This record gives sequence, C-alpha cells and structure tokens, in this order.
Amino acid sequence: MIMRVLILGGGFAGIQTAIQLQKSGEFKVTLVSNRDYLYLFPISIWVPVRIKEFNDVKVPLANIQKKYPFDVIVDSVKEIHAASQEVVCKTQTLNYDFLVVAFGADKMKHKFRYSYFQNKIIMMKKILKVLVSSRMIILAVLGVSTYIGISHYHISLWYILFYGVFLGVIFGKVFCRWVCPMGLIMEMLMGMGGDDSKIKQMYQYHKIGCPIAWISGFLNKYSLFRIKLNEDTCKNCGICDKKCYIVAMEPAKFSLYKPAMVKPGDSYTCSKCLQCVASCPKGSLTYKI
Repeated sequence: MIMRVLILGGGFAGIQTAIQLQKSGEFKVTLVSNRDYLYLFPISIWVPVRIKEFNDVKVPLANIQKKYPFDVIVDSVKEIHAASQEVVCKTQTLNYDFLVVAFGADKMKHKFRYSYFQNKIIMMKKILKVLVSSRMIILAVLGVSTYIGISHYHISLWYILFYGVFLGVIFGKVFCRWVCPMGLIMEMLMGMGGDDSKIKQMYQYHKIGCPIAWISGFLNKYSLFRIKLNEDTCKNCGICDKKCYIVAMEPAKFSLYKPAMVKPGDSYTCSKCLQCVASCPKGSLTYKI
C-alpha cells in the first residue's frame, strides 16, 4: 500500500519536498497551497521598481506538475488534527499518513534600510520622468537666462564654454538640449514640422561650429553619468529606439538595445534628451554613474 504524504505550503520548501518524494516513487504526494503558483521571493524585490513584472517572478504549479506529477490542491488550511491525521481546509477535509508543514514565515516586515532605498529608487524614477517631460520648460528658462547673461550682463563666452565643458564631464552633452539659447530656437523650429518632418534633420547642423557641442559630444563616452542598458531585464520591445532621434536619422547604425549596433548615448550626436530612459517600461535603461 502506497503511503499518503500531505504537504502544506507551496513555497520553495514545499515544492522541493514534493518533487523529491514524487521522484522516489514510494508515496502518493499531495501538495496544498493557497495559490496556484510558486512565488520567487528573492527576485520579487525588483517588482516595485518595474525591473521585473509580477508574472516574471512566479512559476505556475501546473508547469511543475508536468515534470513531477504530484497532486495539487489550491485551498487554504484552517486546522490540523494530528490525532485523527486530518487537515481541515476551507472547502474540504484531507487525510494523510505523513504530514509535512512547510508554510514558512508569514507577514514579516521589511527592514528599514530595504524600504528606504526601495522608496528612493521609485522617487528617482518619478523625478526623471518629470524632468524629461518638462525639459522644454527647463530649456526655455535656462536658455533665456543664458542669453540675458551674455547680452545684457556681458558674461564672457569663455565662462559659458567652461560651464558647458564642465557639464559635459559630469553629464555628457547636456548643454545643447537643456541650457543653450540656440538649442531652444532650433527645438522650436523642429516642433513646427511635426514628428515626421525633415526639419528634425536640421538639428545637428547648427552645432557644427559650436566648441561646447564638439567637446561635450566627445565626452559622451567618458562622462560620469551615462546611459546604460541592463541586458538581463531588457525585453527588446524597441520603445527606446522609437523615442531616440538619433536612431530615427540612422536606424541602420544606431540602436539602444541591439547588441551589434552603435549605442546612441555614446555617440557625439547624443544631446541627452533622455526620452529613451524615461520611456523604458522595464526600467532597463538608466542614466547613472
């Protein structure tokens, strides 16, 4: 007579016990879980920051059953009666010869340090999206301020050059898209033609004679902050490439996620509008040190 083993809990311990007992061929194994999937807690920390989706951190028990055909009952345990070898569930009562209790820990609170950094990451992602969506406003304020400083207060262009290069060392080629008065004028002209207009092609030409554009563009490969791709979490959806004006101009050469192609963020052309980073649904693209 085959002995009946009842396993309570669908976590790592319960699943592994069910697999090993089923492989032995000596027991009739039944696993009771209050959900129909195995939840991968170690990697679930990435769900709140959108590096992983909820479906990425769970394994359906039906998939495990295909390889190890033990019985699965989706129900919640209410009582255990050891004397009569019974387990009372919400919808039924089960009997057993051997009982394995593998509920694990429940309702444990996160440590303060984990919660603190998790909230910081979420907050930083929100701040980045707000900055990118408000970039034209920021460019208008800084661009007009720079123009007034030069024309009215006669600030030396050498100071502007030094400031632009300093920003390039830290952030890469951000001056053109975030500070430059001429950049503001060109972006206004580009916006007049719509998304598919050839006017967008003009954006590169006004920077040919600008020393800040040349130097900070060169620094894109060496700046402290750079656009980086997490290949492990990237789903190759291509949304980032659709947002990038460099890819739009030379799709055969540039791509943010295709491994064999040149990364736009490292090229001289990239002016760090950061639309690619803000649009990434998985958070696989980041702008950091």
